[in-house]
Amino acid sequence: MVGPAIVKLAYEASRGRREHLWFQVHRFLNGRIDATLTNEPFDVPRLTKGQRGEHDLERVSDWILYSPCGQITPKSQAAARRVRADFDRLRGGTG
Repeated sequence: MVGPAIVKLAYEASRGRREHLWFQVHRFLNGRIDATLTNEPFDVPRLTKGQRGEHDLERVSDWILYSPCGQITPKSQAAARRVRADFDRLRGGTG
């Protein structure tokens, strides 16, 4: 019922700052995320768009879960409440 998840991960940039990059999540592991980078880094030379790998959960700076009722984010749980309220119908039940 919940669609794809994406996470924003913070990586050290070559100029001493941190760059926050979006990754498509494939699976969650013990303390790590298996994910593919979805955008081209500006200043992180060791990463390229489309690169898949495992990343530490400590790097997560944002996340989005997609659902039939909209995006679920740290800032908005409204779609999660709608999914919960209409769970049987959304999963194909008779509700």
